[in-house]
This record gives sequence, C-alpha cells and structure tokens, in this order.
Amino acid sequence: MPLEGGEPRNLTGQLDRTIYTRGAGLKWSPDSRYIYFSVPDRGSTNVHRVDLDGNVEPVTRDKVTMGGYSMDQAGSTIAFNATDAMTPFEAWILRNGEMKKITEITKDVVGNHWIGESEEFWFTSSAGVRLQGWVMKPKGYEAGEKYPAVLMIHGGPGGMYGYSLTSLDGHLLGAYGYAVVYMNPTGSVGFGEEFAAGVCGHWGERDYLDIMEAVDYAVENYPFIDPSRLGVMGGSYGGYMTNWLVGYTDRFRAAVALNSMSNLYSGTGTSDIDYMDHSVTAGKNPWEDVEYFMSKSPISYVEKVVTPLLLIHSSEDYRCPMDNAEQLFTALKKLRKTTEFVIFTVSHGFGKIGKPNHRVRRVQHILRWFDRYL
Repeated sequence: MPLEGGEPRNLTGQLDRTIYTRGAGLKWSPDSRYIYFSVPDRGSTNVHRVDLDGNVEPVTRDKVTMGGYSMDQAGSTIAFNATDAMTPFEAWILRNGEMKKITEITKDVVGNHWIGESEEFWFTSSAGVRLQGWVMKPKGYEAGEKYPAVLMIHGGPGGMYGYSLTSLDGHLLGAYGYAVVYMNPTGSVGFGEEFAAGVCGHWGERDYLDIMEAVDYAVENYPFIDPSRLGVMGGSYGGYMTNWLVGYTDRFRAAVALNSMSNLYSGTGTSDIDYMDHSVTAGKNPWEDVEYFMSKSPISYVEKVVTPLLLIHSSEDYRCPMDNAEQLFTALKKLRKTTEFVIFTVSHGFGKIGKPNHRVRRVQHILRWFDRYL
C-alpha cells in the first residue's frame, strides 16, 4: 500500500500456498524491488520473493525448513538458519545461487545420539488426493522382525510435518524400539489453499479418513509394523485428533493426547484464538448450533473409547485450556475406562520450548505409557 494511502494490492493472490511470517517476517530487498517471505511446500519451507507486479519466485530450493533470514546491503548474500530431516538448525548462507552451511554447532550432540532416518511415501486417498507421509524404522531394526508402531499427528491443523529436526518425539520413540508413522492430512499447509481449508468446520471428517488410510498404507507396505501393536499421539490439534480417533476406532492399543481439546462447546470463549479460528467453528456461535459443536467434540463419543488414554496437559495453557482434558479424564474415569491425567504447570508448547526438566518428564510419561500397553 502506498505511504500516501489508497487501496492495498494483494501481491501473492495467485500463489497457491500459505505465507509464513512467524520468526522471519516480511523483508524488503535493499533496492526495494522485492519482498521476501517463507513458503511451506510439501514438507519444505523455503524463502521466496515477490516483485511489485506480483511475480513470485523461489529464492532457496531444498528439502529443509528455514527459520529466520537477513540480507547484506547489496542484496547478494542471504544469511539464514535451517534444519533438515537429520540435522538441527545451523547457520547457512546463500550466495550466487549456492546454499552453504557455515556452522556445525550441533555436530557433537547429534553424533552422540541416535537419529532415525525416515522414508518418505505418497499414496492416493479415497478422495483421489495425493498425500505425503513418512515411516521411521526403530533403532536396531532387523529384517523380518515385527515392531510396535506409533502414529504421530501434528498440531494446527495448519501445521506440516516435513524435513526438520525440531520435533524429537519420533526419534525418541525410534530410539526406544518403536516404528513411527507420520503424515500430512487434509488441513495441513504446504499443499494448496483448498487442501488447507478442507477441514474448516469439518474437523474429524476428511482428516480422520486421511490419517486412518495412511495407517492402512503403512501397515500394508512396511511389513515390520505390527498391526496389533499400534499407538497414537499428538498435541494441540493433534491431541484433539487423538481423542477423536479413540472414540471412533479400536485400532490403537495406546494413545497419548497432549494439550488437547475434547469439548468445543465449553471451550469456546476460553481459548486465546477460538473466535478467530474459523477452522474450528465455521463462523458459528455455540448457542446457535449446540448439536454441531457437540458433534465435533470427542467427549461426545467417550462411551465408545476402549483404548488406554494418557492425557498430558498444562495448567497455564491458554490455547487449549486444561478444563477440556479434565472433562474427558473425569468422564473416562466415571465410565471405568483406562486413563491417566498428568498436569504440568507450564504453557501450551512446553514440549518444544519448555524447561529441560519438564520436557524430560513429559517424554518419560509418553514412553512409560507406550511401554505398558504396546
């Protein structure tokens, strides 16, 4: 928009991807000819730029997840941090079209720990859509052996699994003998705006089918996965979907829901984003359509739950307030289902950004639960 005022112009309206501004933000080129930003695309997050006529082009192209970035005064060199599937964030530069990693700060740490290598797979869903996923073999894998497997569901729903070593839960599970399955269902970013909007007002529908079809694909194509020993876990929206799955299927022998939602009716007005998040509410108020809100609430299906469910939550979670986990736990106990409730006095994303002792205790509880039932 011109400084003197006037109508704003949408420069990226023809780009069928989400624009990421968290962390890096929008940046002008030194000559003011371009605006730089990050774009998630099929598991990668790379820097793109758009000129003032709306022409978008990628600046970096790699199977990495970019973080923050900056340019020199000439605009010829970009410095950024990035992670890939096997390496934590390091500093990189892009000069004359060539990307180069210039630090190895995490080399010794990574070298002293087992990092699992994931195999990427694609399959066509029953809706005719190509979906992306990964399978990680466990540490000590031996051909011909069967292993318990844990399905991980990302948060969001506008999140994305991909080429990144920022979430260590899968590697931890792999190091302790579990195969790991994870994928990007409808609602994920990186696959177009229609795909990302596919769950708006429809949580637990196409996303549920995508997730279960990915499980079927993994079991059929990776014979080391033991179909009788499947677990599921997820946080935030992934926790909601974990609660949803155990109310809809008995395929899983253990489940862990982290900082999850179970009652969208009572949860409305208590979250720090819910009236802005139309992917959940479809723009409705709960008093206008009680049946809709309760039909989308996992607690409505609590009587059908047979899977042992561990609920881990934060008492200072303002995104997914703790009373949602409390309600589900109480209902499960009243029905004499197998469940536990672990409370941390921390915030929503403590699994990634919390104090080390909290993060260690969190994963100890996850491993304890899966070890007991898988």
